[in-house]
Amino acid sequence: MKILFNIVVLLSVAFSSCTTAFYKMLTVPDTSSFDRIQIDTTYELYVKRVCKKIVNKVSEPCNCLDLPTFNMKDVVEFQYMLISKEHEKIIVINYIKDRNQKFYTQSAESFLAANKGTGAVDINIWYFNQLRFGKYNPINNEGRFQTCVKPKDIHTWNLDKEKDTMKIRSVALELADGFDERNSEKSMALTPAFVKANSYNIFYQDPFDDTNTTYSLPGNEIFIDTKLGCIYFIFDRDISEGRQTIKFKKNRRYSYFPSNPTTND
Repeated sequence: MKILFNIVVLLSVAFSSCTTAFYKMLTVPDTSSFDRIQIDTTYELYVKRVCKKIVNKVSEPCNCLDLPTFNMKDVVEFQYMLISKEHEKIIVINYIKDRNQKFYTQSAESFLAANKGTGAVDINIWYFNQLRFGKYNPINNEGRFQTCVKPKDIHTWNLDKEKDTMKIRSVALELADGFDERNSEKSMALTPAFVKANSYNIFYQDPFDDTNTTYSLPGNEIFIDTKLGCIYFIFDRDISEGRQTIKFKKNRRYSYFPSNPTTND
């Protein structure tokens, strides 16, 4: 059941250009048949940063905020978790891991400040690698995700919240006769921990563009073609040579809202 804990995948894959990560479309798609997801003010952001430390000459994972100091080269995993109690939805975003990009040049001090709630966390669409869309149960504090590939397994993340930290206590695979559950502390070298951010900005910025132009995402809206599985981010102005739409193919959508009936909308 190793797949249950493959929470951050393809993090070691480096992309030499943004065209390998997504497509900039010349035309704006017809979204009338698409699902529309708006990340409004009801969504709270939790950020997970995993660093590496050397213990007895062996590299071990650790939560970055547990270190007294660190360099950005020590960061090995980036993951964002957006939760809306009102909409009962959870969105998890994995970032591309590539130390050569400008994203990793920020100072450790600004990194710490942003993740401790004293500054806004920047969420740049350019770095999006994999997206998970799931249902959130605010009573049980759990997220349910249905994988997009057959057999379309349903995974439940059982979450524990302590102050401003959200940890994944366990992950359970739903079976016909129950659950196959794995406890994080017993099954993983490091329990996944997400720290709540005070605020966040969702935008697009090409790290290879020397002008450092930033494009805000109108309404923080995401469009999903549920038939083909593609994900779209549509801007109100051109982001590149007549293009104002970013398209991620279906392989970027790891999971989508469970299709079986639940109490969620």
